[in-house]
Amino acid sequence: MMTPPRPNPDKKSIAHVGCVKRIGFTLITALLCACAAPPPRLPSFYTPPNPLPAGQPGQIIRAESVDGTALKGVKLWRILYHSTAPSGEDIAVSGLIAQPAGPVPPGGFPVVVMAHGTSGIAQSCAPSIHVLTGTIIQPSFYVREMKPFLEAGFAVVMTDYQGMGAPGPYAYLIGTSEGRTVLDSRRAIRDFAEVSVSTKTFIWGVSQGGHAAAFAGELAATYAPELDITGIALEAPAAELIDLVNSMFATDQRSATTGLAMMIVGAWSRTYPNDALDNVLTAKGKRDLSAAYNKCLFAEIIDYLIEPPDAYFKTNPATVPAWTAHLIANTPGQSPIRAPIFVAQGSADPIVLPATTTAFVQKMCSLGNVVQLKMYPGVQHLNISTPAQPDVLAWMAARLRAEPPPSTCNP
Repeated sequence: MMTPPRPNPDKKSIAHVGCVKRIGFTLITALLCACAAPPPRLPSFYTPPNPLPAGQPGQIIRAESVDGTALKGVKLWRILYHSTAPSGEDIAVSGLIAQPAGPVPPGGFPVVVMAHGTSGIAQSCAPSIHVLTGTIIQPSFYVREMKPFLEAGFAVVMTDYQGMGAPGPYAYLIGTSEGRTVLDSRRAIRDFAEVSVSTKTFIWGVSQGGHAAAFAGELAATYAPELDITGIALEAPAAELIDLVNSMFATDQRSATTGLAMMIVGAWSRTYPNDALDNVLTAKGKRDLSAAYNKCLFAEIIDYLIEPPDAYFKTNPATVPAWTAHLIANTPGQSPIRAPIFVAQGSADPIVLPATTTAFVQKMCSLGNVVQLKMYPGVQHLNISTPAQPDVLAWMAARLRAEPPPSTCNP
């Protein structure tokens, strides 16, 4: 039998292998999962009525139940609900609602409003679409993110954010948009007749979701003053945007964070169309931006690992005045939050650097907030929730018992 000729790998394939070796085992695992499971097709559920019917922020447009063996008594629904774009426009946003298994406690279930971490900016990257889809290597979003809160007795509601799932301009790290969609998801579960909930509300977010949860906390007093925010928990929050963007451009080597930078300029160029991509992207960067618009996180990161940052960027966006102004405007910590805050941060995080989280906490303290910071030695970005989850749940339980919240601000 003839032996087939060995394939001659091209330069692009070699670049992929070399880059992946530098990312680390945890990210490699996620990359393999992403490559094995391309983004699913967008179900018709996510196409809102045209024209959009009138509705108040948080009012549900439609809902459908989600069935799966992993739920084991938990009830899960996809929702499409009204929210408000930064422009003031009424928009449709998608998300999830989940009710724990077991009897409803007196007064209803307390609520955890989830703000998920970065999954991409394409519509098909919305976690609600593939909430129960997992692999042998990586559990589903439901198992990883939602299940711990449900098992602790919380009802859960989550937004996909503007432009993911339901159509619209991408809201990646756009604080006003993220914060409003988070708060309106809480309004949605309040008025959803299938679930009985109390007024007690926790907002939880990780990475991009930490940014979204922080903005939700700041906007609540003016945008949703009727909500009772019992506490806010942030894990590795993408808070100090200028410092984080500067860190992305601190190397001239191929880097996993180049894809994150491309997501920012890709999303922001559509939110702020007057600030041309020509100011920050090379011709190749503009051509290759389609990856950010059409792929989900880890497949996209692989695409931008092929070459160093200067192949895609003329300059660091944080050094361009117009882009710097947007980074400042979308950095949380500009007004007090009327709820205690718990912040979890891994000391070995190469994406959300520990120093940026420490600076954010100091800023929040200076505004009079009650903040507890817990640093987890040796923990990196993608696995912060594993050690932090028990502490987050214990902190929430203490707030429900009305115990005084601990604070790093005044030790």
